[in-house]
This record gives sequence, structure tokens and C-alpha cells, in this order.
Amino acid sequence: MPLDDRFEDLVASLTGFYRAWVIQLGIELGLFARLREAGANGLTRAELAAAAKAAGEPISAWCDAAYAADLIADDGRRVTRWTRMSRRSCSTRTARNTLAGSSPTR
Repeated sequence: MPLDDRFEDLVASLTGFYRAWVIQLGIELGLFARLREAGANGLTRAELAAAAKAAGEPISAWCDAAYAADLIADDGRRVTRWTRMSRRSCSTRTARNTLAGSSPTR
């Protein structure tokens, strides 16, 4: 395998790892749930931090990472929960519900 191909594989693996890490943090801290509850209007980063009972700076850093991973939309004023890419990346109903902050239906 040429060096360029190995580098591309490494970058793809790291991207997947960091995206999964951002998703896990969003689920554990309830950030996706707070954004879902806020609806289409979303929340400011400060409002999201307050709703999650967390410090503003780490939540703002999470928003940057989630936006870079195409998991949330951020217009510079308000953060909303889903982008088209994040919907496509969730291939099962359970995954979509989990990321959206609701429990799966059975």
C-alpha cells in the first residue's frame, strides 16, 4: 500500500474517532437532548451551557467540534441540533433517537 493511501486511511480513522468522541460527549452531557428540546430556534452557546449545567468554555469547544463534525448547525448566534449530514450518518432509528436525545421506541 502506497504511503499516500496509508496516510488517507489514518486521517479517516482519526476523523471517525473524534466524531464518535464528540457524539459520546453530546449524549452523556445531554447536549443533543437540550438542542432537541429547544426546537428549530436552537440555543446560544451560553444557553446550552446553562441548560446542561456546565461551564461555558468547554461547551463552546464542544460546539466547535460538533459543528466541524457536521453534527450541529451554528450560524454564529444560535446552535441547532441537526444538519443534513448528521441525519444521513445515523443509519438506524435507534441511533437517530439516541443522538436526538430521546429513548428508542420498541
